[in-house]
Amino acid sequence: MSPSYKESLDTDAVGGANSILTNNEGIGITFPGLEIIQNPDGSSTVSPQYYIKLGTLLRIIESFLLYYDLDKKNENGSHPSILYLDHDFDKNECLTTPRHISVDPSTCIIPIDFVNISQNTNSGTSVVYFYKFSVRQYSIPIAENGVALGVNPVGETIESIDGPPEGFEEGKEIVVSSEASSGQPLYAIENNKSTLADATAAINSNASALARSGGQTISITTKTYIRTTQATVTNESQAGALKYVEKGFRSSDPYIGKTMHIYVNIGKIIEVLNNNIDGNGDVALQNFLNQLLSEMSSALCSINNFDLDYDETTNRFSIIDTAVFPLKYRTVNNVAKFNINLLKDSDNGGGSFVTNFGLKSDVFGQISNAIAMGSQTNGNTLGSNSTPISSFNEGITDRIMTVKGNVNSAKVDPNKGFYQFKEAYTRYEEFKVKVTSEDPTVGVTRNDIDLYRSSLVDLMNFDLGAYTNTNNIPGTGFIPLNLQLTMDGLSGIRQYQTFDIDETLLPNEYTNKLKFITTTVTHKIDTKGWETTINSLGVPKNNKPALSVDRDIPKIKIEIKETESSTSTNNGPSTNDLYNEAIKYKDYKYELGSNGKEITITRDGSYKGQTFKTFDCSAFVSRVLGKSRMTSEPLVVGGSNFRTLTNNLKASDLKEGDVIGTDNGPTSFDRGRRYGIDHILIVIKNPNSGQLEIWECNGPSISKYNSKSTNSFGGVKYTSLDVKIKKLNQAKNLYVSSYK
Repeated sequence: MSPSYKESLDTDAVGGANSILTNNEGIGITFPGLEIIQNPDGSSTVSPQYYIKLGTLLRIIESFLLYYDLDKKNENGSHPSILYLDHDFDKNECLTTPRHISVDPSTCIIPIDFVNISQNTNSGTSVVYFYKFSVRQYSIPIAENGVALGVNPVGETIESIDGPPEGFEEGKEIVVSSEASSGQPLYAIENNKSTLADATAAINSNASALARSGGQTISITTKTYIRTTQATVTNESQAGALKYVEKGFRSSDPYIGKTMHIYVNIGKIIEVLNNNIDGNGDVALQNFLNQLLSEMSSALCSINNFDLDYDETTNRFSIIDTAVFPLKYRTVNNVAKFNINLLKDSDNGGGSFVTNFGLKSDVFGQISNAIAMGSQTNGNTLGSNSTPISSFNEGITDRIMTVKGNVNSAKVDPNKGFYQFKEAYTRYEEFKVKVTSEDPTVGVTRNDIDLYRSSLVDLMNFDLGAYTNTNNIPGTGFIPLNLQLTMDGLSGIRQYQTFDIDETLLPNEYTNKLKFITTTVTHKIDTKGWETTINSLGVPKNNKPALSVDRDIPKIKIEIKETESSTSTNNGPSTNDLYNEAIKYKDYKYELGSNGKEITITRDGSYKGQTFKTFDCSAFVSRVLGKSRMTSEPLVVGGSNFRTLTNNLKASDLKEGDVIGTDNGPTSFDRGRRYGIDHILIVIKNPNSGQLEIWECNGPSISKYNSKSTNSFGGVKYTSLDVKIKKLNQAKNLYVSSYK
C-alpha cells in the first residue's frame, strides 16, 4: 500500500479505529425499517447499513486486490499494479439534478441538494397544492315556536378534488344542501353561498312558517374548501437519517455530480462480489464493476449511464457517465475540427488528411419511441424525456400527423400532465420523508423501494426534459447519427473525446446543431500506409443562454384548464376500462416472473408446439390497472384504504378496482416482504352481467409443465365473487386496497 493511500480527501485528518480510511469515506446509517434481523429468541434487531465511497472502493481494489509486479518497486516502496483504476474524487463527474435521489439505499446513497431545491422564482412554483372538501352534516332540531334549538354535528368526511373549486373561499364553511324532515322548504338558504351562520339565521327568520310543523329536524350539509401542501424535507435540519452523508457528491454546478463521492452499500458490494466468483474462486474485475455500476444506475433513478473506459496510454480504467457528456462539452469550443469538405481549395480553407466520410443513422431500439415523440417537438412528457431529439427536430412538421402524442400528452388532456406530475412529485416528497425518517413507523422499507421506484424515475426524466427546454442542460441523450471519418494515420485520439467538423457538406437541418463524441477508433497499417477510422455519435450543440439564471427545480403552474372531466373526483379507471383491459389477456398463460414473455410448449401432448404469451399474477394486475410492472406487495400496499381482512372477507367489503393480496405462507419469492404477500387478484365488474368478478393469473407455470414437474399449467381466469371469497378466506393473511 502506498503512503498516498492515506491522504485525506478534504481537510479532515485521518482518524478513527481504522486509520486506513479518512473521515467521511466510510459511514454507517440506521434506517429503522430497511433491514430487520429476527433473533433466535423471537426479538428483532435493526441492522445498520454501512457505506463506502466509490472512489475509496476503487482505491482499495487497486492497492490490495490486483496482481502486482513483484520485481519492481515504486519510489514509496510499493509494487506497481498490472493496471490502475481512476479514483480521482474531483475529476470524475456524472449527471445529476437538484431533485436527484437514490431510491434504493440498500445499493447506494447520495446527499440531498438542499441548496437548490429551496429556491423559488416567479416563473412558477415548486410547491404542489392538494385540494379537499371537508364535508360536514348537521342536525338542527326546531322548537314548537320555530326557533333553532342548536346545531348538532352528525359526521364529517374528506373529499379529494382536482383543483380550487369555483365560488368557494378557502376555510369558509358553505351550505351545499338543506332539508326539513317534514319536507317544508327552507326559505332564504341559498345553497353554495350561505354559511352555516346564515342558515341558522334563515331558520330563525322563518320561525312562523316552521312553527306550523313544530318538532321537526333540519338536516344541513356543508363543505369547507381546504388547500394543503405535501409534507416535505427542504433543509439541512430535516436530513435525519441522512445527516452523516457528506456533501462531496454535489458540486457548484447543480447538474454535475462527483462520481467517486457516491456512497456504495457494503452489503451490495458483497452481494455483487459473490455473484461474480468463478469456479476457481476468482472474480473478473470488469464483470464485477459493470454489475455494480448497473445496480447503482438503477438506484439513482436511471438517469446515469455508467460505463468502464480503458486508456491504453496510461493503463488505467475509468468509470465514465455518458449521460453527462453533452453537458460537460456544452461550453467546450477549443476542440479539434476536421475539414470533411474535400472539394475546398487551399485558398478557401481547404486541405485535409480526411480521405472519406459517411453519415448514417444508428437507431437503437431503446430510443425509437423517443424519436417518434421527439419529431413533434413536444417530447417532455412524464416518464419519457424526448426533449433532446425534440430540439434537434425543431421546425420540422410531420405532414401526415401534424401533432401526435401518447396518453400523457397535453393535447389528449390539458390537465393530465399536471395531475401526473403532481402524483409523481407527491411520491417523491413521500419518499424523502421516509428515507430521512428515524421513526420505525415511518422509515423506508424494502417494499417502499419497489413502490416508489417507478414514480421517482418518471419525475427525474421529467426534470431532465424541463432543464433541456430552459437550456440549462443541452440534453442527456445521443443523437443517433454515426459520423464515420477515414483519414491518414493519426495518433492520440481516444474514446469519448469530442470533435467538430466543417459543416458545408451537411444538410441544412444539421447545421450548427451537432458536436460529435468518439465511440471507436481503429487503425490499419499495411503496405499502402497507415489509416485511421473514427466512429462517433452526435450530441446536441446548445450554446443558447439559459432562459432562467436561477438553478431551481423545474416549476409547474398551478392553474387547471377546464375540461368536461375536470370536476370529476374519480381518478380511477372506469368499469369498461378495467373489463376491456382484462379481457385482452384472457388467453395469456402463467409463468413466474414473466411480463408478457412468449413460451412454446415442448412437452409431448395436445399442446406441443403451441406458443403462448405469459404473465405472472402481479404483471397481469399491473397491466389491467395501466401501471408499470410492480410486484404483488407494492401493488397492494400502494392502493388507497389499505386494510387487513384476514378470515373475515365478505362480498360487501369489495368493490370494483379493489386489489386483494394473499399471504399463503413462506415462499421462495416473498422472503423479506413485510406482509408476506405472494399472490394478487383484482375485482372487476362485468358490464354484460353487472356482476363483480375476481380476476387473476395463477399457476402452475408453463416451464414446470414442460419439465414434467406438473401435469397442467395455469393462466388468466375469473371467478364469481361469492365462490372465490370462500377460498380467499382460507389464506393465512388477506389484504385489500383500492384503485378506484
